[in-house]
Amino acid sequence: MKHATSLKKKVFIPIVLYLLCFSQLLFPLVSSTPLAQAAANGASNVTDEAFFGVWNGTNRTWSTPGKLKYAGFPGLSPVESNVKSGNYAQAQTELLNYFKNRSAPTAPTNFGANANLVPILMDQIITPLKEYYLTTFTVADKPSKYSTNMLSTVKGAVGSKLTYMLMGRHKGANRANIYSREQDCSQTAIAQCRPTLSVQYTSGSTVQTADLTPIKDTFIRGNDTTIHAGETLLQVQESGSPYDSDTRKAYLTFDLASIKGTVTAASLHLSGNTQSSGSVDLMIYQSGDTAWNENTITYANHAGKTFSWQGLSSGTDWKGPGVNTAESEYRYQITRFHWLEPLIAQYQATRTETYAAKYIDYMLDFIRDADSYGGARGSASFPRSFDASIRIGNWIKAYQALKGSPSMNASASTDILKTIWKTADYLNTPEAFRDGHNFGMAQTNSMYNIVKYYPEFADADVWYSTANVRMNQLATSSIRSDGSYIESTSSYALSMANNFLEFKQTAIADGITLSAEFDNKIRSLAKYMADLSNPSVSLPNFGDGRYNSSREFLKRAASGYNDQTFLYIGTSGAQGTPPSYTSVLYPESKLAVMRSGWLPNDRYLFMNLKQDAAHRHTDDNAIDYYAYGRRLLVDPGTYTYTSNPISNWLRYSAESHNTIEFNDATPNITEAALQMWTDNKKFNFLEGITRNTAGFKHYRDVLFLKSSYSIVSDYVQAPTKVNKFQQTWHFLPSANPTKKPITNKVTTTFNDTNGNIQVVPADPGQLVATLDNGYFSDVQYSVTDAT
Repeated sequence: MKHATSLKKKVFIPIVLYLLCFSQLLFPLVSSTPLAQAAANGASNVTDEAFFGVWNGTNRTWSTPGKLKYAGFPGLSPVESNVKSGNYAQAQTELLNYFKNRSAPTAPTNFGANANLVPILMDQIITPLKEYYLTTFTVADKPSKYSTNMLSTVKGAVGSKLTYMLMGRHKGANRANIYSREQDCSQTAIAQCRPTLSVQYTSGSTVQTADLTPIKDTFIRGNDTTIHAGETLLQVQESGSPYDSDTRKAYLTFDLASIKGTVTAASLHLSGNTQSSGSVDLMIYQSGDTAWNENTITYANHAGKTFSWQGLSSGTDWKGPGVNTAESEYRYQITRFHWLEPLIAQYQATRTETYAAKYIDYMLDFIRDADSYGGARGSASFPRSFDASIRIGNWIKAYQALKGSPSMNASASTDILKTIWKTADYLNTPEAFRDGHNFGMAQTNSMYNIVKYYPEFADADVWYSTANVRMNQLATSSIRSDGSYIESTSSYALSMANNFLEFKQTAIADGITLSAEFDNKIRSLAKYMADLSNPSVSLPNFGDGRYNSSREFLKRAASGYNDQTFLYIGTSGAQGTPPSYTSVLYPESKLAVMRSGWLPNDRYLFMNLKQDAAHRHTDDNAIDYYAYGRRLLVDPGTYTYTSNPISNWLRYSAESHNTIEFNDATPNITEAALQMWTDNKKFNFLEGITRNTAGFKHYRDVLFLKSSYSIVSDYVQAPTKVNKFQQTWHFLPSANPTKKPITNKVTTTFNDTNGNIQVVPADPGQLVATLDNGYFSDVQYSVTDAT
């Protein structure tokens, strides 16, 4: 909801936030392409001579020192002997045998399982981001009706919206034509031909059925900017590498706001036929984007998260389609290999060799392609050192799980080990380290992991020394003296805190003593995480991120530091000792937390004027409010790094945050100030001052009464002309806000027993209040409409 009006030079806009707590009770079959075995010829551009070394038998010296520490590991003697005799093929075999028989160190081999997705991955259909494969059905060449079970997806979307994406399963010249919501069924052979989501649910003791039609549907076509909303057919076809002018995807969104109760059955009904003789298999995905616009979406701007190289012997080129055609992170995420975990999990569960062979095939294909692109170090640096760092962490686990597979031949094993070595060698360079940033942590952790699991590399000691220096640099550069984190985001702060804590625990396990200064830095960051946590033990959202739970981190920190206050916060008071304070100010990061206590029903207000740093949004003077078991005033999130109207609004506009926007202008990101901080048993008070829009100086005063309501007062110094001041408040999508016509008081109406909120203008006659539509992204790469 936003309040907008035209005012002159000095403006005083007080708002009172009342909390209401109501006591209401609600009852409450696919195929894959032929599989190629792991290549016998070397994929890496690192030669055997460079990797194993070259022995000068005459001088009995290494004319080219290798990358392995033969002297330190007697088990490598067979490798060394074959290298000295020039038999590199046998050296590869002996190296694989060495790692097969090595009992320690052992990398983790836990992988995320998803048996349903495995045939899709086997066919080179790649979704590294948040789009979820559900099922495949076959469309015949005669008009027919098709029904699929959607119980699980509907259960998870009750009260909100649900989007399905249709995509061809196989590359081919034929396409499927599915009747859209605009189709006149009297012109077809099927009486009820339009897409329908049938939902059976119980409300109290009553069983009800709802047949929902899409609130929007369309299809998009490769290399085509035509808008297809309103057409009677949803065309679906898979073609190209990974797409061409014949490629078509379809999208359908259903509104489940009317479903109130327990869902017991749900089916998606689609009707249609193929364009020409023969059948076409269609895949159904759940999309996280329910806010897409059927009047603007095209293939060129749909920011796709799933693309197919099915049936193409060359596979993916690892570059991904162009930005906006694909989600901007697709080209990075595809190279990290996390999305392939189900293949290894299925191999572990079934010992079906084709799964191991396919994973190895993906690895070797990446090495070939990325080495051919050149760059800093080819497959060691492509596309960025950050992605390489994450990828090698996944490869270390994969090699541990697959080294005993018959598909892991000596050549493949050597190629993978060469690439791991090459990555560590690259990460050891100054250009591959970003200090004071989460990238730097990933790069440093990757070096530690390579050293830990491959101490046989000759440069392991050098890499370990570099990683130690960098870890200390990161503690100094990324953790401020007050304990807060340098980047303007809570999500990356939690990630860094987890990494620092994991490093501390690993060091202790390895018998390494950390310096008191370093250890205290990590502890201060853990306290920062504890202080930011709201009563549900989640972090407030600011900058690029989301509302992450800090509960497990705090319990681990409690154990690592024997800190009873961390334990109390992490367990919502079930264990430990409560902190001696409630509210806290972090002056260096310019943010404050005001709270009545640490338990789930306590009240909490977060205010942010974060410094100009990475991942910052235009959210100065914004607040985040929680009370009585619920987020009541929220930050709408990030959605994606792709440049599109929704993500640009979320990341770059002041309107998307609980603050003030001036003259519809995008604010600059400049330094702000906090002053007049007051904390006592009765209340907190704080004033934030910003100058983010030229000519405007914004004072926000917040009075947080620990026993009842809060008052937010905005005072603006502005140029002498008619100006527009827009004060905005954001609620959860399920808030159901209503506005009184005269008082302009807005009240949320959640249908449960947790808290609600009233936003009450102190001078309603001086403003125009409206309930407007916006967006909410609770998880990155997912977004929905909100009011």
